Amino acid sequence: MGLNVVFSNRMEILGRILLAELARIPMHPLAPQHIIVPSTAVARYLQLTIARDKGVCANIKFSFLGRWLWQLAGEVEASVPERSPLAAEILVWHILRLLEEHKWDSYPRLASFLAGADELMRLDLARTVARIFDHYATYRPDWLTTWSAGGYIPDLQGRPSAEADEDWQRALWRRLTEELDLGGIHPLEVFIEKTIAAGRPAAAESHLPESAAVFAVPSLPSLYLRTLCRLAELMDITLYLMNPCREYWFEIVPPARLAYLQNRKRAGYREIGHSLLADWGRATQAAIDLVYEEAVTTRTSEASEFHVPEGDTLLRCLQRSFLELEELMPGSLHPNDDDRSIEIHCCHSALRELEVLHDRLLTLFGRDDTLRAEEVAVLTPDIDSLAPAVDAVFGAAPSARYLPYAVSGRSLAGTNPYLRVLSEVLELLSSRLPAGRIFALLRQEPVARRYGLDEEELSLIRKFLRTAGMHWGLDGAHRGEWRLPKEERHTLRRGLDSLFLGLALPELDAPLGGLLPADSLEGTQAAALGQLWLFISRLSFWKDRVTVNPAPEEWQGILNGLLADFTRCGENDHGDYDRTVGIIASLAENWRAARLTRGLSAKVVRAALLEADDDRRGATPTGTITFASLAALRGLGFRVICLVGMNDLAFPSREHPPEFDLIPKGKSRRGDRQRRREDRGLFLDALLAAGEILHISYTGRDRRDNAELPPSVLVSQLRDYLARALAPADPSGEELNAARTRLTVEHPLQPFSRRYFDASDPRLVSHNQIYTAAIAGRDAARKAGQTAGPEVEEGDEELPPPFFTGMPDSPEARENDHPRVTTAELAAFLENPSRFFIRQRLHVQLIRPEETLEDDEPLTMGFTEDRRAAEIVAATAARGRRLDYAEALNIIGALPDLPAGAAGEAGFARIWPAVDALADRLLRATAAPRINPRQVTLLLKVRGKTWELIWDGQDLRPTGLVRYRCDALRGYDHLGAWIHHLALCAARPEGVTPATTHLAFDNDLHFAELPPPTACDYLAELIALYERGLGEPIPFFRRASWEYAVNVGNRKITAARNKWRGSPDGKSPPEKEDPWHALLWRGVPDPLDDDFTRIAGLVFDPILLHRRVVENNLAENPINGPDGNQG
Repeated sequence: MGLNVVFSNRMEILGRILLAELARIPMHPLAPQHIIVPSTAVARYLQLTIARDKGVCANIKFSFLGRWLWQLAGEVEASVPERSPLAAEILVWHILRLLEEHKWDSYPRLASFLAGADELMRLDLARTVARIFDHYATYRPDWLTTWSAGGYIPDLQGRPSAEADEDWQRALWRRLTEELDLGGIHPLEVFIEKTIAAGRPAAAESHLPESAAVFAVPSLPSLYLRTLCRLAELMDITLYLMNPCREYWFEIVPPARLAYLQNRKRAGYREIGHSLLADWGRATQAAIDLVYEEAVTTRTSEASEFHVPEGDTLLRCLQRSFLELEELMPGSLHPNDDDRSIEIHCCHSALRELEVLHDRLLTLFGRDDTLRAEEVAVLTPDIDSLAPAVDAVFGAAPSARYLPYAVSGRSLAGTNPYLRVLSEVLELLSSRLPAGRIFALLRQEPVARRYGLDEEELSLIRKFLRTAGMHWGLDGAHRGEWRLPKEERHTLRRGLDSLFLGLALPELDAPLGGLLPADSLEGTQAAALGQLWLFISRLSFWKDRVTVNPAPEEWQGILNGLLADFTRCGENDHGDYDRTVGIIASLAENWRAARLTRGLSAKVVRAALLEADDDRRGATPTGTITFASLAALRGLGFRVICLVGMNDLAFPSREHPPEFDLIPKGKSRRGDRQRRREDRGLFLDALLAAGEILHISYTGRDRRDNAELPPSVLVSQLRDYLARALAPADPSGEELNAARTRLTVEHPLQPFSRRYFDASDPRLVSHNQIYTAAIAGRDAARKAGQTAGPEVEEGDEELPPPFFTGMPDSPEARENDHPRVTTAELAAFLENPSRFFIRQRLHVQLIRPEETLEDDEPLTMGFTEDRRAAEIVAATAARGRRLDYAEALNIIGALPDLPAGAAGEAGFARIWPAVDALADRLLRATAAPRINPRQVTLLLKVRGKTWELIWDGQDLRPTGLVRYRCDALRGYDHLGAWIHHLALCAARPEGVTPATTHLAFDNDLHFAELPPPTACDYLAELIALYERGLGEPIPFFRRASWEYAVNVGNRKITAARNKWRGSPDGKSPPEKEDPWHALLWRGVPDPLDDDFTRIAGLVFDPILLHRRVVENNLAENPINGPDGNQG
């Protein structure tokens, strides 16, 4: 029996000694061996170590220190409950209940907060107070004893703010102890006194174990350490502690700290030692000091075994200096030129940090066949914020560059899809039920699986929500709950009604019961609509259940019901599903333990779910490249350790304790936790745990202006320290900067920068084969005198390589003796040749951004609403019937997606004059009966080849072709009307006048008869352009080309450039930002060249020559939408 302390600077050595000790200690074969660990990662490490050594790891009980001591107390003392009433997850609910059930008017600071606090603020206060009381119980148990006895804390007297906070905390604590019958002494103190008094025989009878190992716990609170020391009188306790230095280093302090102590005559025996160790090791120093202080009265043995790093790399020299307490003197380091054991990478964003890391790891794996993925750890201050970028870089890498990885230790809400769905459902049920959030929930994989929806059906439901005008609210009554008019329009129920009407009566053109069909549905669309109805019905049911604030005992059934109604467990998701059910059960048990009876809102339950059971998120090594937080894998050794996100504001943490925490306001004690000191210790431990490589990166440049951003102060300290050791003994400023530069790699903003490929810095490497090929192609083109890409000027290194550098000249059209094209395809080509080329020749489809579902109903008529209303009036006129204002307003008012009431009426009145005038002209132009469509195939000679042009012959009447669009007349209208007019003139269908009319709000466009040969010649020129566009990008940009054509002189190219680049006044959006143009013409400095001007003339000059435009005396276009400045 006794206390044994074992020190080492490597966890592997501590693990080996522990294994030997476990084999030596005689134990009952059925008695478990107890090992107390600081984290699940260390427990996992020991399990694997023992299993590798013994073949199996069995009958070993891993625990956390506080929980183990409490369980031990429960085994010895029957009156100790199974779970500590002071556990924060239970205490929070006790405190919340007391805050709500009692009056606190005698304590102004607390009363004033509660008076203005909502339920979530009260829960947050209760959670914070529970954590603080837990800290008091661990680090200041004498305070709680004093409060229980009716006294006040002497340390806090004479400090008004501290006294005011002590008043209400003391009162709250006394009420807690009375209710929980805790007494005035901490239960662990009672347990120890009773156990020691009874002696070892009684302890054996109460199942006190014969031995226990406390392994690599970085800090031991005084209460726990004191308890361990007393337990060591009855059993063997071994502390396995990490110690970075084998010398006596407990009196060393940083120079600034020594000066501070000397000024106050408190320096004592302290002296300056290794400056980094003195600063970064203060938390470890205090923890080991406390062990010696508390163990002075206990029979104690001490042993140590240290590993001396061998080799002359920067990393090994630095690690050896810590171990031997030897400062690295200026000029003392002379590493090889290729030594990259410690390297600091400065990047422009977290995403770039990970791209750089990915390339660095590929290089390391390529150079060392013995390096395995499991020997690499990537640590960061905040794993939850970094995880999405990790998946974007490492998860999206192609198979040739893929590295196996796993992100460990993320919050459950970020990794458990069922907990995430449950959280979102609760949040949704407490909200206005906005359409965007409803669809976001429905597309969650477990929800979509529950309702049997695939991607196509989800896209259909998105369309339903948009076209049916669903914005928020179940119905008018639900809107009334938000103190708004009980308007049914734009609610979910009204939208569903209009959709079902479209299913039953799709051709209905007059309102029925004040409704018009939102859309015409058929076939499988009906099934998707049925699932949407079922989903909304379940939301309605559960909304009614949870909005009454159910009692705590009801919530477990409600949460399980929500899980069943809104999720279906996938084949590989049983672990996540079971964990979610377990969290629900644990939360319900906490409420029962806290004797909570008052109803809880969905908001409070949701917040509790997200905070529940933090122990479940511990990170562990994964057998691949492991991404985790710095604290999660503390002390575990890896050959390569990468520290990512080491930014100034991110690490060390700048988190401050709550303003009413009394520990910082009293006198400090040995063993007190200080977050910034602990973070310094984490950084030191990570440095010492690295076997061969320490890779550090941070965001050191602003993405917008390249301004310099500082790294973490610890990174700066490390770089400055090593720079002094690398520079000559008496360095100049330039020599110091050169040393810092040797340690730091400055990365460009973009991963395709030429600097990664020109070998100017061997540390800048890219393994991206696409970028490599593109750069090589551009260089080859330059050498050949071609213009495949822009010259890279100094300072313009980030210009991307061209997207298109050539392809085999074998388009399908040239392999066919009679190639064919339709007028629709020809029009689509001329509308956007870049889109046509990428889709048809490269077979690439850009993913269009999904249209956002608007959660707020339209209060005025916007572009979409104006166009929808105008189309209805115009389409009715095209069918031979002109609506008067009252009829039109009645129909418009029944549409599901237009503003309600006076707003919709006023908006329609605004556009009515122009719409009515267009309808009148359209009615007159279409007075002649429509001729049945006649598909015609025209044979045209194009560059010695016969092409087939297929024309559908739609919208023909004896008077010619009539087209219309509810907008101002634009270049786009000219193109479409011209192509069909040319086909009409070339085909000359019997009984049809070869004339074309296009009606618009402001102007009407007319094309008169052309001789068939002339029409054929014009069509042949357009088809020749089409044929060329099948094989290469064509510099024809509809808006810019139109501006070039309609202007004269020097204005032609200036106007075209303004359309391409955007007008100086910002009113015209840049056409070059069209995603198809931006991709195809990427890397080309100016596509508006001579070829552009020639093609613009070829397409638009004949149109301008033959058109006739009739003005309609419209003051302004009543529908000003996103196309308002387009040609």
